[in-house]
Amino acid sequence: MKYFLFMFLFCSFANAQDLNFEDLENAPANSAYEGDIFSEDELASLDIVDALGDQKEAVEQARTRILTPPPLPKKEDRPKEFRAVVPKDTVITRLSDDKDFQISRRIQVWAQEIYPGSQTTHLLDKDMNPIFSARSVLVVPIEDDLKLTPSINPKITYDRRAGLKYSAFENELKLLVDFNWEFESIAPNFWNQVFNQEMDSARGERLTIRTFYNDQRLPLKIGISGSYQNAIASGDLFEIKWTSLFIGPQISYELWKNDDFQIELEAGAAKAFLSTARTLNEEYSPSSYEWGGAAKLAMDTRFGTFLGGIEYRTTHISLDQNTTETILSSQKESQSSASFSVGYRLGFNL
Repeated sequence: MKYFLFMFLFCSFANAQDLNFEDLENAPANSAYEGDIFSEDELASLDIVDALGDQKEAVEQARTRILTPPPLPKKEDRPKEFRAVVPKDTVITRLSDDKDFQISRRIQVWAQEIYPGSQTTHLLDKDMNPIFSARSVLVVPIEDDLKLTPSINPKITYDRRAGLKYSAFENELKLLVDFNWEFESIAPNFWNQVFNQEMDSARGERLTIRTFYNDQRLPLKIGISGSYQNAIASGDLFEIKWTSLFIGPQISYELWKNDDFQIELEAGAAKAFLSTARTLNEEYSPSSYEWGGAAKLAMDTRFGTFLGGIEYRTTHISLDQNTTETILSSQKESQSSASFSVGYRLGFNL
């Protein structure tokens, strides 16, 4: 039984290799059957595999190599230097160590493109050597702008008065006139001191007209103000009414403006050229002056310019008339007031 099993396995192996005993006996000594694993065709295919491996290694080396930038053109081959402006917050790169910096303000420099139309421009030092680089789109040439400014010889003295005969003056006087109606709330400290009263507040009204010289070249509008005040204060069994006409200088500053409205700040001082005060028993002629500041809103509409504002004033009053109801003191009290105003603005030329 063992003999038949051995013969069966041996025949199966011989058929799988497609060999017979004659092949084994006639095979040369250097044949693949005596120890060689591959035939000549198989060895040729192995050479192809080795070549593919070499190509793969070359591709990997190409992928990982460090690309060096092309050399810069020679200095004589580069475009001509030009003057330029670099805007604020531009990032520039120092060429010596490739370090980036962000400039904090606009600078004017000499610049030079690496080659015509290059995306990078060099920024030069005083010796015309490149020390920084920046994106060309952020380097703004100003050569044409500088050509518009005539050169001035510092050795020549220019007489400014010589050109006055060729100068032109605008003969029109541009004026702005503001009409304001004010509603005042007054602290009557002075009247309380003079008449020995304890009045909490007084109320008043004013008609104020202010005229300004409207010159756009000046940061401030300079003008004159006139206002007529009518006020009243009352307490227990006491009442005082007074009127005053104040005239004085005024300035105005345009704080903010858009197409529809503008905000202005004003300040001024004035003296009362006419002033009267009347109680139930006597009539007085006090003298006074005041100073104050205001914030005003001017709104442009199709019907003209309407005004609205608030104002704070301090008024200094003196009285020399001594009567049975007055208590005069060398220490003078001032009166303060706050007012709300509405008005209208006119503009015209003279």
